[in-house]
Amino acid sequence: MRKLRTISEEVGRRSLVTFVVQTADYLNEQLLSVERIVLHALISDPVIQCEINFQPPPKGYTPFTMYTYEPFAE
Repeated sequence: MRKLRTISEEVGRRSLVTFVVQTADYLNEQLLSVERIVLHALISDPVIQCEINFQPPPKGYTPFTMYTYEPFAE
């Protein structure tokens, strides 16, 4: 009986470790995906580009349009 309990505890530990590692890998992939999306959005934004290049914002840009700009809408 003890042997069976020891084996089941070991199997349980290994399963838990496998689950934690898989979850960490999944979360890491999701974080990298979000990071790529955010960086693309920042690089695509004309206001951010002007700030990077130390230029004034594009003609017609106001504080309101800056926050309502949708870079992916066409």
